[in-house]
Amino acid sequence: MSLNIALKRILEEYKDARGHSFAGNSMADFIRDQFPQAIREATVDSDRYLFEGSPGKGRWSSVPWGAVFDRLVTETAQEGYYLVYLFREDSSGVYLSLNQGVTTVRNQYGADTKQALRVRAADYLARIGNVDSSLITKPIDRKRLRPRC
Repeated sequence: MSLNIALKRILEEYKDARGHSFAGNSMADFIRDQFPQAIREATVDSDRYLFEGSPGKGRWSSVPWGAVFDRLVTETAQEGYYLVYLFREDSSGVYLSLNQGVTTVRNQYGADTKQALRVRAADYLARIGNVDSSLITKPIDRKRLRPRC
């Protein structure tokens, strides 16, 4: 399955699927299994990376995601940095984002977590080098993932 088809399926079917039971749901299974496989198939040198998709843990997430973890950096969304497809809560769109894990930083920095994340983001951006001016290089506005009023 192409990545384009997988993205479209989630955009078209996820919102409705959330109205049904989470356990054993075919859309939840699709996001966990087939979506990461579609990302893998669209990725060069895919053996270097780990692919994961999540519709939520034990219940539906308002923002499902699919991530690409560089095994040299991290194998989890809790630490390091990674690429992630984030779907809008109302299923009106999807973003490809370079995100960083928060859990390990929060455990290490406590009340200074936000500042530590800002410093790390600046470091990651510097490592990337020149970034096309059409790309947004600031923190994700979580409101953008929620429906417009």
